[in-house]
Amino acid sequence: IDSLFAEAVRSGDLLVLDGGVLGNVPPSTLVDCTEPVPRLVREGNLRGLFPRVPVVSLLSGEPEYLDVLKDETPKGWIVTGYPWDQIATPEHSKFFNAYYKRYNDTPRLGSVVGYATFTAIFDAIRKAKSTDTEKLVAAMKGLAFDTPFGKVSFRALDHQSTMGAYVGRTALKDGKGVMVDWRYADGKDHLPSDDAVKATWPWMTATAV
Repeated sequence: IDSLFAEAVRSGDLLVLDGGVLGNVPPSTLVDCTEPVPRLVREGNLRGLFPRVPVVSLLSGEPEYLDVLKDETPKGWIVTGYPWDQIATPEHSKFFNAYYKRYNDTPRLGSVVGYATFTAIFDAIRKAKSTDTEKLVAAMKGLAFDTPFGKVSFRALDHQSTMGAYVGRTALKDGKGVMVDWRYADGKDHLPSDDAVKATWPWMTATAV
């Protein structure tokens, strides 16, 4: 992925969509930021853009998008997403089984984020033994908590969550969009270093340590 971006930047042939429409000249690499995914796919197919042009599209591997695209799902896009039907970790299996039993439906990424958010809130309240704002802020510094993706924490230095993301490619299987060749990128391995954070946001870190 890094080499794909680097080459596109060097060639000056990188198009970033930000709610606009596709240009007349197809780029060599397309980065989808906020363009509605179904619209982007249909417009790109009409213009013969896909699968000829490599695409990097945040979020498009989530069930929230793949469920809508169905058999229109483009092949080979580099995406972040949630391959819920392929994750076999104990943490995810426990979450998935409980969710399905309760709602008779499969979870979306929003389900995971919502569950993780409320788990963090409950654990912070337990640690602070209070709902006082300042006590909760203090309790959340370095707070570690469980999520369906594994253990996550809020870094004490800059309050950033280490929750990661699944990165892979889109594909079609049985007429439905899926993620393939995916891996879990743990947030703690990809956040800026402490030194970089201190240099970039000194006003933030002055009171965080």
